[in-house]
Amino acid sequence: NLGLLDIKNIHPPEKLRRSSKRVKTRKNKRVLGRSIEERPSDANDRSEFGHWEADLVIGSKKKDDDTLLTMLERKTREYWMIRVPGRNPNGVMAALTTIRSQYSEHWDTIFKTITTDNGSEFSMLSELEDLSKTLVYFAHPYTSCEKGSIERHNGLIRRFIPKGKRIDSYSDEQISQIEIWCNSLPRKLLGYRTPDNLFENELDWIYSYVAWRSIQLSMFNLLLQFAMTFSLTSFEYFDIKNCTPKIVSNFWCAVQFNYSRKNKNVCTILLTLPNS
Repeated sequence: NLGLLDIKNIHPPEKLRRSSKRVKTRKNKRVLGRSIEERPSDANDRSEFGHWEADLVIGSKKKDDDTLLTMLERKTREYWMIRVPGRNPNGVMAALTTIRSQYSEHWDTIFKTITTDNGSEFSMLSELEDLSKTLVYFAHPYTSCEKGSIERHNGLIRRFIPKGKRIDSYSDEQISQIEIWCNSLPRKLLGYRTPDNLFENELDWIYSYVAWRSIQLSMFNLLLQFAMTFSLTSFEYFDIKNCTPKIVSNFWCAVQFNYSRKNKNVCTILLTLPNS
């Protein structure tokens, strides 16, 4: 008998409750761009249109499967699902380049900011800042709640595309139908309006404003030429849309302009010489 106690590791009451391994807090070494802490307040409180969240939805764990680049506009809750081949950043940038070409000169107004996570698939996203005025922000590591809106919508599409199911087994028409369902769903926080309706209204306003400014510039140049031709010294240019008269010559011009992306432009110009 050596005087040793018959005690095993499982006998001490605190033995199994304590871990002998040191806990290492890993600092995030991947800095892809601006932190979400720098994001403007207009994007945080959803008061301004044009602030987006982005994520990548994976079906199966196979690397040869397609993925879905999902994007959500924070104010209107408009939700997009874009098929991307694979999980590499080149595919994500190619999809965004296609969208950028579709909206051309309106891109900077529609896409003011994009917020995403630190996944390697978004490692090239900051390059958008060199190509446009869009600012890209990245959430903190392992903090998906900082872009909770798109995480919530990604959960919605899992009703149709469960985890583990290959995304390349779904046709483009099926993916489009899921997207339509999401954007046609009335929301309480939107006053029971649909994201599609609000998004279309915002786009109509943007396109109308840009077109209207172009009409204003053209009309001003036309009236200026008219004034120079007849040696007129002053006239009033009355803008019905903004209700702000502008003195330019000794006659007044009222321009009424209605614009819709779905309908033809309607422009009414009234020129009236003043009473002598």
